[in-house]
Amino acid sequence: MPGRHFEELSGKAITLVERLLGEVGPLDAAGFIRIVYEAALQRLRLSRSFLVSAEAMALATDVAARDVLSRSYYAIYHAARAVVFAVRKSDVDDHKVLPSHLPKDLPDHDFWEKRLTFWRLTRNAADYDPWAGEEASLEALARQARAEADEFLGVCQGYLHSRGIGV
Repeated sequence: MPGRHFEELSGKAITLVERLLGEVGPLDAAGFIRIVYEAALQRLRLSRSFLVSAEAMALATDVAARDVLSRSYYAIYHAARAVVFAVRKSDVDDHKVLPSHLPKDLPDHDFWEKRLTFWRLTRNAADYDPWAGEEASLEALARQARAEADEFLGVCQGYLHSRGIGV
C-alpha cells in the first residue's frame, strides 16, 4: 500500500510532492526520475556557468586570482552536487561532507574526493585570508583551479552520460 511510504515523509516533503504533482500533473516513477535527472543537469549547467566566468577573468591582480579561485571552486562544487544528486537522489550541499558522498565508481574517485576538499580550503583561504598566496602564487593556484574545474566537469559529464543521464 503506497500510503505507508508517505508516513515516512515529513510534512515539508509531502508539501513538496504535492506542489510537484500540481505543476507536472500525473507522474509515474520514470517521469519522477526524469525530473530528478533534469534537476541534476540544471546544477551541472550552473557549474559550467561558474567555469565560464572563471575562464573569462584575467589574472592581472591578486584579487582577480582570488575571484578565479572562487569561481573555479564553485564550478567543481556544483558539478559534484549534480553527480551526487543524480546518483543518490539526495542533495548534499554541505561543503565539508560533499566529497565523501561522491559515488565510489566515479572515475578517479579518491583523487577527486581529495581535490574537492583541497579546493574548498584553498577557496576559503583566498576569500578570507589576507595572507593567502604568500606560500604559493595565487595566480598559479587560480590557473590550476580553472584547469581542474574544467577537467572535473568533463569527468562528471562523462560519468552522468555513462549512466544514461543526458548531458
